[in-house]
Amino acid sequence: MQPRIAIVTKLLPCAAIVLACALVYDRLAGYDFVEYDDPLHIFANPHFNPLTWSGVAYFWTHAYEQLYIPVAYSVFALLCLIAQTPHAELYTQVGAPFNPHVFHIANIVLHTASALIVFCLLRRIVKQDFAALVGALVFALHPMQVESVAWVSELRGLLATLLCLASVLAYTRATRGSYALASVLFVLALLSKPSAVTLPPIVLAVDYLIDRRTWQRYALELGPWLLVAAALLIVTRSVQGVPAAAMTPLASRPLIAADALAWYAWKTIVPIHLAIDYGRSPHAVLLGSLLWAKLAIVIVALAPIALATRRWPWVGAAAVVWVAALLPVLGLVPFAYQYYSTVADRYAYLAMLGVSIAVASLLSRRPNMRALGLIPIVLGVLAFHQCGMWANTLKLMENEFAVNPVSVIGLVNLGNAFEENGRALEAKGFALRALRIDPSNSIAHMNLGNTLVDLGRPREALAEYDRAIAIEPGLRKAHYDRGSTLMKLGDNVGAIAEFDREIALSGYPPANINKGLALIELRRPVEAIAPIEQAIATGAPKVSWYTNLALAQAMAGRGGDARASIDKALALDPQDETALALSRMVGNAR
Repeated sequence: MQPRIAIVTKLLPCAAIVLACALVYDRLAGYDFVEYDDPLHIFANPHFNPLTWSGVAYFWTHAYEQLYIPVAYSVFALLCLIAQTPHAELYTQVGAPFNPHVFHIANIVLHTASALIVFCLLRRIVKQDFAALVGALVFALHPMQVESVAWVSELRGLLATLLCLASVLAYTRATRGSYALASVLFVLALLSKPSAVTLPPIVLAVDYLIDRRTWQRYALELGPWLLVAAALLIVTRSVQGVPAAAMTPLASRPLIAADALAWYAWKTIVPIHLAIDYGRSPHAVLLGSLLWAKLAIVIVALAPIALATRRWPWVGAAAVVWVAALLPVLGLVPFAYQYYSTVADRYAYLAMLGVSIAVASLLSRRPNMRALGLIPIVLGVLAFHQCGMWANTLKLMENEFAVNPVSVIGLVNLGNAFEENGRALEAKGFALRALRIDPSNSIAHMNLGNTLVDLGRPREALAEYDRAIAIEPGLRKAHYDRGSTLMKLGDNVGAIAEFDREIALSGYPPANINKGLALIELRRPVEAIAPIEQAIATGAPKVSWYTNLALAQAMAGRGGDARASIDKALALDPQDETALALSRMVGNAR
């Protein structure tokens, strides 16, 4: 009986973590997708809708949306496969063909698994179940973690962090096999989200508290990881552009980083008024006050941390983990999201491990501070409230405007939501408001162009597309939208030129489809076949793509090929009226 009691006792903390995550995050499982990047990465992703093997393979050979993260997109593909349903309208109001509940449940499971690994690591460090449990619950329930768990698109960060934590856990076992496993997990984490490049110093800091290997051994084992991380950074920088507005003078970057560290420290202690966009762009920060004071505080804080570390190594280890996890997003090296804000809740996800180490270590050494065990309860209540902000796009953006009334992200995404629902007039209003705040926002100009097309003003829309392209020449879909508008105006030659530009920039499959349609309109069906076939080969074919191909093949006198394309269209939808009409037409022409 005694061994069974011991096993149950050891499992109780894990059960408490699972229960706490279920209580706080359970309602997320019933939420919808939001317009904030979920269409881009999932249900409007041309490689997922419909889902094909070639669509999944694309992510292993190409960057998508300026990121090379094939492991994350492969997991997205698996979830799309599970979430496919012919009655998606029962679960989602945003026009997705997938059940969003599957994705939300996956996020909750990944986060819960990460919290369990954090508990295992803390128990190795402090060797006390209660202290380790409190530290793990801080990681699991801190309100800053809600964005990563509630936002379907941020499965990338959850997956990368889970793999990072599993890598740390494997590495701290200190065996040859576990080192190999840790190395594989590190590579998978890098291919899930580039921010995993900071894992080597995190591994070193955590393992130093557990094993304290020699510095020569750390160099031998972690040196190859640094080389792999450097290679991934080179790939990331080569595919990810940084907007001009995010670029800052080298001398100002320490000030921006100090401001970010001060902000993260404050939000960690006082996690209220959280939002998706804080508007803390480099420009906004440099116009603010107390920048030099914040830098001085950060520098001065190093001295007591260094002194405390000599007596309590956990102080330095916790600080290293916290800073290392944040290092890629402090603004020392410019990154794309700085166009909107240097800081974001999701960037603190892995950094919360450092906070958990500090809480668990302090509690294990100060038994009279067991009242710290109440902290997770307070955090859980705040996190539960924060989860409610993610119920839908409107709720999310209402919270955004309450925290940041001039959020361009909020205006742009609300505009997208209204335009997708056919409410072009309201969408136009949001685009105009965004441009009043930031006239250089290329996406707002493109969105305004789309709403003008919907309102029957295509010539005015062309001017907005031109402005968007002038601001950001590589803006995805801008040339496609401009070309589609030219087609509406009957300028198929001009449209083809725009589609060619889009294809060269992004390889966007619908651009090839529309190029083929423009060529058909110009009575050049032979030339139309190749771009449509290219779209089918590189994208996720729709019924209309095969019917367009069949039309071009029939017009070119290739009846046999046309019949084969019609068969593929009917295999996807046996009731498609266009495919059935073409089938009759081609059959009669035999």
